[in-house]
Amino acid sequence: MTTLPSASVTAQWLALPAAVHADLSPDGGQLVVTAVRVPLGSVDEVVNLHVVDLATGGTAPLPAAGDGDHTATWSPDGSRLVFVTERSGSAQLAVCHPGDSNALIVTSLPGGAVGPATW
Repeated sequence: MTTLPSASVTAQWLALPAAVHADLSPDGGQLVVTAVRVPLGSVDEVVNLHVVDLATGGTAPLPAAGDGDHTATWSPDGSRLVFVTERSGSAQLAVCHPGDSNALIVTSLPGGAVGPATW
């Protein structure tokens, strides 16, 4: 007979980040990842963007992205990223340089934007 995991094991499992979208940089050196997790004691998802250096395995948050920003894709030359953000009140597209902490919202679509965006 199969036993289902206890609630605490399930809660711990949900607290681990899960990659739900990833995009490889044009030079193949970096991966931008949308990570989702549900913190222990919460029922709300936390969504963040991270950049992974594939040579070192190092991972860092995308400086220009905030909580809830998601589905980033690299520009063809690898100099910028576009992602979906809701910081203006509805889902819109924002663009940033990978190491910069500023993002420029580039759409104001009445129905909002859906990602991932393509260049």
